[in-house]
Amino acid sequence: FFAYLTLEWAGVGTMAAFFVVASLVTNQFVDGAALASQIGVGATVLFFVLVSIARLAAPQYDVSLKRRRYLVIYWLFLLSALFWSGFEQAGSSLNLFARDLTARDFGPFALSQTSALMGALVLIGLPAAYIGYRMFRRENLW
Repeated sequence: FFAYLTLEWAGVGTMAAFFVVASLVTNQFVDGAALASQIGVGATVLFFVLVSIARLAAPQYDVSLKRRRYLVIYWLFLLSALFWSGFEQAGSSLNLFARDLTARDFGPFALSQTSALMGALVLIGLPAAYIGYRMFRRENLW
């Protein structure tokens, strides 16, 4: 999917707009760790935007198919190493990181897993779903 985004001008605008919207929605402009992560994501998006502009502006300098395949192999090795290093940490440090250092805010709303509202939503939602199922069911839907 992302390979198609880098081939046209619409993809350049899409990547830039994605970063701007993600920065505004997450509302993480206050502490240093969030700022560092935004700078990292922003630098990555900026790199892809600049590479896309360069590929569109000067197509004669585009890399060959063989070199692209080598780059894909390189990225697969790198991402595989990152995945397995994170997978090994799954039971301990990543859970502690998620509990202590993850912002659970979505815009002005705070999302909590231990909210008392969730139980009420289940108690209200199950009868409502059953009533809706009984009212709107069809015999031969498929």
